[in-house]
Amino acid sequence: MSAQLLHTPLFGIALTLIIFQFASLFYRRFRYTLFNPVILTIIAIIVLLKATGIPYSDYALGGDMILFLLGPAVVALGVPLYQRRSEISQRLLPIAGGIIAGAT
Repeated sequence: MSAQLLHTPLFGIALTLIIFQFASLFYRRFRYTLFNPVILTIIAIIVLLKATGIPYSDYALGGDMILFLLGPAVVALGVPLYQRRSEISQRLLPIAGGIIAGAT
């Protein structure tokens, strides 16, 4: 039964969500920038797949489903930005400064 579960999309989705939840708890506990939940999730999944010998292709079945949902999520985040475009244009300099400062 467990070997069959590894070859389903549910495995990749469940693994990603469970590890992300633990990484989020870890980040909230320590509040250190390098403990970003996304970064910790990626590292933990790589280590777990390598340590257990699970092929990436088995994990990627579920990862592809999450990736498929990423497109609509990005578009959905764009709607509030579009609705507030006048506010954004009025505060363009501070926004750009924050983006540049955060990117360096």
